[in-house]
Amino acid sequence: GDSKTAAVDFVKAGEIYASQKRLQSAKDAFGRAAEMDPSSPLANQVRGDLLQREGAFGEAISDYETALKIDRSYFPAQMGLGVALYHQSEYRRADKQRILLMPPLSSTAF
Repeated sequence: GDSKTAAVDFVKAGEIYASQKRLQSAKDAFGRAAEMDPSSPLANQVRGDLLQREGAFGEAISDYETALKIDRSYFPAQMGLGVALYHQSEYRRADKQRILLMPPLSSTAF
C-alpha cells in the first residue's frame, strides 16, 4: 500500500539527488525508502551503488548484504557485492560471488 508507494518515491528522490551530486541527501532518501518498504532490496542496493561510487566499499558491502538477505537472487545486489568485495581486496569472497553469477554450462553449448 502506501508505504510501498512512498518507498518508490524516496528511491526516485534519491536518484535525483544523486544526479545533482547531493550525495548525503541521496543516501538519506535511500535510507528512508528502505525503512518504508523493508521487503524490497532496491533501496539498499542503490544506496550500496552510491557508496561504492564514493569509495565507501565496506558500507556498500553492508547494504548489498542487506539487500541479499531480503532477496538472495537479486542480481544488481549480487553484482555490486562482488565488485565491492574485489575493491576491498576480499578476493576469495569476490571470486565466490563471481561463480554464483556465472550461468551453468549447458550440455547443448558444445
